[in-house]
Amino acid sequence: MTVNSCVKWCLRGGAVLAALVAVSGCANQNQVKATPDEQRRTEIEAQISDSLSLAVNAQRELAMTRDADVQQRAVSRTRLLTDRVSYDFYGDVEQIVGDIASKYGYELKVYGQRPPEHVNVNVYVNKMPVLEVLRYVGQTAGDWLDLRVSAGVIELTYKKPSHA
Repeated sequence: MTVNSCVKWCLRGGAVLAALVAVSGCANQNQVKATPDEQRRTEIEAQISDSLSLAVNAQRELAMTRDADVQQRAVSRTRLLTDRVSYDFYGDVEQIVGDIASKYGYELKVYGQRPPEHVNVNVYVNKMPVLEVLRYVGQTAGDWLDLRVSAGVIELTYKKPSHA
């Protein structure tokens, strides 16, 4: 390749490059300006898009929070089977059962008619599994009530008084 041919080749490349720059400059100048209505619509669409992003993120955070709450309740409920507790308690059966229910994430449901003089229990246990404490309370007050533990619920059902 001679020097002359190199110069001609560079000039052709430069001319092509100059033509491309000129065409792209024309393309930028030929853009149609948006009407005020179109500009307003574009702004509103951008605001809607931003709001949707915020809503999606909020839903994601809510789902993660709910999952964490469910997981925490499940862990608390399994602790009912594994925790060992000590109690020195004398008083209303609903109080001790309610305390255990709330501590371990269970709902306490009370059925039946509560006796007017209340049902008092005396519980003195040392490092006993919580489920065994509930069983002990149920046995202690067995003439007056039944205790039942199911998924997420502790049911306390007062028995009807027997007329002997």
